[in-house]
Amino acid sequence: IEGGIADNIIPAKVVAMGEARSLKESKLEAQARHMCDCFARAAADMGGKVNAEVERAYPGMDMPEDCELAKGVAKAAKNLGKKLECRSAGGASDANIFFNRGMEVADIGTGVRAIHTVREWLDLKDFYLSAELTLEVLKLHAARPSTRTTNKNAAK
Repeated sequence: IEGGIADNIIPAKVVAMGEARSLKESKLEAQARHMCDCFARAAADMGGKVNAEVERAYPGMDMPEDCELAKGVAKAAKNLGKKLECRSAGGASDANIFFNRGMEVADIGTGVRAIHTVREWLDLKDFYLSAELTLEVLKLHAARPSTRTTNKNAAK
């Protein structure tokens, strides 16, 4: 939140930035609308007004667990004697962009805990395991007759 020229003066203008995330497009749109409505109501109650702008920072990504890549990663994990746990996350990476451009991609966790906090830390055992898993995925992929996969869910 930015605004004003001194602590004891009511500012003529305030700029507030926020973020909303959801794994479901409809929930994301509803949350962004709700946030804008709350600001507008609060401003109106005080005789002010709001000029809200909603900007999409990145597209969502929902990779089906039964797609070829997910099956390949699960097989790689099994080859390493591990069980793969697929789960959704609210973050974003280059994978979101690639996925929405038709590439079958996935994010593989690296062992980060308390992410984006002042207490963030990395479990090195999991970090090294993610590298081993990535290498095994690449080995399996290279051994396939066809190495190109496409994402059937890509935005047109």
